[in-house]
Amino acid sequence: MGVFPLRRYTELYLDGAWVDISGYVYERDPITITRGRGAEDDRTSPASCTLTLNNRGGVFSPRNPRSPYYGLLQRNTPIRVSVG
Repeated sequence: MGVFPLRRYTELYLDGAWVDISGYVYERDPITITRGRGAEDDRTSPASCTLTLNNRGGVFSPRNPRSPYYGLLQRNTPIRVSVG
């Protein structure tokens, strides 16, 4: 019996809806998510997500007027990663 990897989904919250960008996320590089408070921290830190996107076509370049996301990408754009 073979082992099948779980499908990974990556989405950005743009213009009031979650947009699937999974096809642009490189599988070769790990996705790292950090959130919450460390064992000895007093405060809760903001969550962060690190991943590598294929942006060769400039789709995720905020100044690219040919991008379907032009005018929608900005600092702190919500992102979610899930496994299904």
